[in-house]
Amino acid sequence: MPEISKMPSAEEIKSMYQKMEQNESENNVYKKQLDKYFGGTMPSHEVINVCSTPNVLKLLGSTAKKVVLNQKDLENAVAESKSGSKSHTEGHDISKEEIYKLSEALRNPIMILKGNKRNQNSVVLITDLTNKDGEKVFVPIALDRQNGRISNISSLYGKKNLSKYISEHLSNILAVNKEKAGMLADTRDQYSQSIYDTVTRYDDSIAYTTANVKFPNQESERDQQQDKPLTGKETAEKLSELSDSITKKHTECV
Repeated sequence: MPEISKMPSAEEIKSMYQKMEQNESENNVYKKQLDKYFGGTMPSHEVINVCSTPNVLKLLGSTAKKVVLNQKDLENAVAESKSGSKSHTEGHDISKEEIYKLSEALRNPIMILKGNKRNQNSVVLITDLTNKDGEKVFVPIALDRQNGRISNISSLYGKKNLSKYISEHLSNILAVNKEKAGMLADTRDQYSQSIYDTVTRYDDSIAYTTANVKFPNQESERDQQQDKPLTGKETAEKLSELSDSITKKHTECV
């Protein structure tokens, strides 16, 4: 008989639901700022607040309160690329529609790699976002800047030959969403089990809980199946079913 996943406690459900509401509130603030930027009414000095520091970055040690994006870097991201240009300071052909999804993409990236060697405290997120050519969008982030208060997105750009790039940077992988990385494997991006066993692994629920994170050197996945946690999708479904009664359940438990 298959193992039955453990149901989160009322306190855990309440915490996850509150995080989902927080994420949605931050998304709305971010989108309103984008409306101002694209509408030409944003003051030139204003910085765009993308989201509070995602769980995936906290797992890697970031202590900043939020992730921000400068207007100049946003301008470069959405501008048309110049023919033959290889510079990351030129346009990157990312649509406005994709930019509006950036906050969610940062909370649940496909994988995270070490950043620029000249900046040890930086990472690169490979996201679900795509540019006009269908290439996955890379998001380099300088962590804990301005005395640790913020993390700053330094660019957004699509990457050609993703499979080749990852194969050449396997030793730089810090964390992966195994399911999403597995989907990349269907397009010939290959990852060995040894890689997964040496990096932090998470699932789609990372946007609102770290309960299903597997750190390097933990027990094998075969052993984990004996007490398999809810997947992100299953947890979201449970949250949806129970959202109307969360407050009541929490009150009864305290």
